[in-house]
Amino acid sequence: MALINNAGGSVTSALLLTLLAWAVRWLRAELNRKRREEESGKQASRRTVGRFFGRLSPVALRMLVETGPYPHHIFTLRPSAPNDALPAELRGALRLPESRVAAVLGSEAAWGEAFQGVPFPKPHYLLVFVGNTEEEELRAAAAAASCGFQRSMVLEGGLQLLAAGGAQPQADLRFINRDALAVLLGMCAEAGVVHAPPAALIDVRRSDERALYGAIKGAAHIPVDQVPSALALPADQFLERYRFPKPAPDDLVIFSCRTNTRSGWAAQLAQDAGLQRCLVLRQGVYGWRLDPSVKPYRGYKLQDAPPEAEPFQVEPINVEAGRVELAQLGIPVM
Repeated sequence: MALINNAGGSVTSALLLTLLAWAVRWLRAELNRKRREEESGKQASRRTVGRFFGRLSPVALRMLVETGPYPHHIFTLRPSAPNDALPAELRGALRLPESRVAAVLGSEAAWGEAFQGVPFPKPHYLLVFVGNTEEEELRAAAAAASCGFQRSMVLEGGLQLLAAGGAQPQADLRFINRDALAVLLGMCAEAGVVHAPPAALIDVRRSDERALYGAIKGAAHIPVDQVPSALALPADQFLERYRFPKPAPDDLVIFSCRTNTRSGWAAQLAQDAGLQRCLVLRQGVYGWRLDPSVKPYRGYKLQDAPPEAEPFQVEPINVEAGRVELAQLGIPVM
């Protein structure tokens, strides 16, 4: 049987050519789609900051520099220039242009070349980025997150706010002593039934410290490096993650740590987030000594071997002193 021919050859050949052309167009479209998706994913990655991202006020930055409540590095994104003196709040900051953040944080070798003699940050370190604008800082934080650093912070207002004198020393932190807290928590049987306004006691130590040495009964837990990101969460997400209600602006919130350095910084962060009634346990759990299950211990770094708990004698609660102090703090008890 004779084949039906056309000007371009047989019908079979024409059909094959048509199918081939269609396949090429489909493949090209698929490649373009995947390229767009990959580029979109890269852009999204660049916009994604770490899980425990937060913003620092100039006052909280000054406290971080002066008291060192958590292992950290501070980076100024402004390139070095002649006679370019950094503000006091950036004492010891490392100069790292935004364009170099991913390269330097992504390689210990590149870090060593950029910052000779400065140890490469461990994954749990807090990285603070300070630039001319917050947008620049956010891009740097996202680059750090792409390198595995989930704890990053940016400075509200950037360098312009520091230059304008926005970082005044904090002066309004308030403390509470252990006897007053014990009365507030209803630990004193001889004081009878104590009716006091609700208060949230938040322990900002690491999980290993709480597990090894105990915690004050009733204390909730937010590690200090998570306080800024926690306070930025919606109430439902806060409750789901930390298992207690998110404090409202006028709630009484008491922070504790081993001494009072981390809890003092946490209280400042909370005040910056709008909480108006923050207190710091002055003696910390080291000086609690009202409960045999809460043991004093020497401070140690996460990577160090935990020290042995120190021996101590349980001490009595001074109920009268506690009541007097609560009255002075404006916390009514009956």
